[in-house]
Amino acid sequence: MSLYKPSLDVMVESINRLNKLDLVASEYIFEAPIAITPVGQFNTTIVLTAKNQETAYSGSETFRYHRNPLSDLAAQVTLLVPVKEPQSTSDIIAAMNKRYGTLLTDKDVLIRALTDEEKAQGGVVELEALPTSLAWTGTVSVGTRPGGYQLADYLKVTRLNGLRYPSATTTRPYAQIYSYWRDFTTSYEQLKDIVVGDAPVDVLGPLLKTQTGDDWKIEGISRFSLAGATIRMVGISAEHPTEANPKYDRFIKVVLVDANCLGMTGELTLHFNEPDPDLA
Repeated sequence: MSLYKPSLDVMVESINRLNKLDLVASEYIFEAPIAITPVGQFNTTIVLTAKNQETAYSGSETFRYHRNPLSDLAAQVTLLVPVKEPQSTSDIIAAMNKRYGTLLTDKDVLIRALTDEEKAQGGVVELEALPTSLAWTGTVSVGTRPGGYQLADYLKVTRLNGLRYPSATTTRPYAQIYSYWRDFTTSYEQLKDIVVGDAPVDVLGPLLKTQTGDDWKIEGISRFSLAGATIRMVGISAEHPTEANPKYDRFIKVVLVDANCLGMTGELTLHFNEPDPDLA
């Protein structure tokens, strides 16, 4: 979205507003602006001449106004534009217009080839206003960074595998979410020797009941049931960052049986730390 209007439009709007007229830009010739020196309230004069065959007005009139220095664009932000392999200031102007809402054109800024230093990644390009620009004067420095690439040119694989959820069942709460944030450090002695295989439900049942406050059963079908549960994985958390929270020393993955545990699905993740020997 453009934050600025074309220079000519702004000038005609100003003339019309201050003079209570309704001039149409295409019916007039705007001569090249001339800088005023020394600079005071105004820094520019321009002559407006009517095209006699197209308008009710004839003759010319000189206006005084203030052109903005390009450096004003960098007064509040450091100008930095993403651009793909820039070759000329035209590429920088296009990137600025898109990123900052300016409407700079080749009538405002000198179009030239960039130097090798300016083309380099992270280069700085100096834009210079043309003497004939209606709205701008001076120069401004614009930084560049890699960008402007088309996704379609680089994302070649557009068919994705299914998203990885904690379980294939989506109609029940996930055991992963239920358990992941809990700290089972106080149960270290009961958990430290558990290995992959059948879950020691007689150990885990009372432990889960104490830690969670929910009525975990070790057999049968119920909302919270460990019947048939297995241990899929045990390990050092830091060695398996995609499986466990590395803020804890160790973890255990307990796979629940959907047919027995009716209250949730997936697998419990039990995190715990090794006790600090200095506190023992």
